[in-house]
Amino acid sequence: MIFIPSLLFVLPHQLPGETTIYFIAVATSLFAAVFSSGGAFVNHLRAKNIDLRKALFFLSGSLAAAIFLPQFMNGVDSTIPKFILLLVLIVSAVKLLFEKQNVERKALFKNDYFLPAIGLFVGAIAVSTGIGGGVIVVPVLLFLYGMKINKAIGTSVMVVMTTLIAISISYALSSEGHGTGSIGYLNLHAGIPLGVGAVVGSRVGKLLMNKLSASVIKKIFSLFLLIAIIKIILSL
Repeated sequence: MIFIPSLLFVLPHQLPGETTIYFIAVATSLFAAVFSSGGAFVNHLRAKNIDLRKALFFLSGSLAAAIFLPQFMNGVDSTIPKFILLLVLIVSAVKLLFEKQNVERKALFKNDYFLPAIGLFVGAIAVSTGIGGGVIVVPVLLFLYGMKINKAIGTSVMVVMTTLIAISISYALSSEGHGTGSIGYLNLHAGIPLGVGAVVGSRVGKLLMNKLSASVIKKIFSLFLLIAIIKIILSL
């Protein structure tokens, strides 16, 4: 959410005259996010916060979008997916902000067979907007499957990390290099420093999360949802 605006400001100065700045920013942002999601994945794996079955069902859809969509991004209209995502985020943020503490959620869906379709949407949103997908995966697991917040976040991290790796590879192979230090749409000069900074930030975040209650974690996540909502509105 922070990477994209920063890259859209910096990259035009690094690559004057480049006509695909938006796609370079999206690809580089997702590549940088792999670094932080990798560290978070290890932490959640150790804490046993991952539902492997649900993660794999999600990935069966998101990886299909991650592998194939970057090849066709120049012809994709992302307006409709953005509006759908916007609605999902607004409803999720409102529920998290005003939900009573320690509420017991009932699973609305009894099986996991809807997850590949939702995963396909997650991958499409990530490819077209640069948003990793956790803002969709976590609310789905919370409100549709009644999962606890820590396990929902841990499962989301696995889905997002794997999807981001696939998208980064696909973006790298879907175009010729754009300037020095680039592989396809990936700008390594910008992506690697961002990724290293994200790793440091994730370590700090882990220390804070260990000291916070579930209710506070929900409020923090709802704040990230609100930031994502603003970002999407500004991009429409």
